Amino acid sequence: MVNVGAATVEAASHIHADTFFMGVTGVDVKGGLSTGDLEEAHVKKALSLRAADTIVLASSEKLEVASPYVVMPLDQASGIVLEHSVSRSFQKLMKKSGLDVFVGEGP
Repeated sequence: MVNVGAATVEAASHIHADTFFMGVTGVDVKGGLSTGDLEEAHVKKALSLRAADTIVLASSEKLEVASPYVVMPLDQASGIVLEHSVSRSFQKLMKKSGLDVFVGEGP
């Protein structure tokens, strides 16, 4: 379930978080971090602004994809969690973009 809308963005302004774990539907070096819903993008941006660190969670099918609504540029996140199957070259690209890269263990 995702809560969206102006009231949700307002409520987010009262939050102080150490870490925000954010799911997205697109991770692209040029297109940034994105999602398929405009209001969801606004809420995620608001929550990210209230956290000291934003860690992106994205499964492999969401990498090198740009969804319609940008949440923020890639370099505004602190880190990204990737599946173990993601190529080393993509991991290096994320590090070059300024993100801490966390890779899950294999099966």
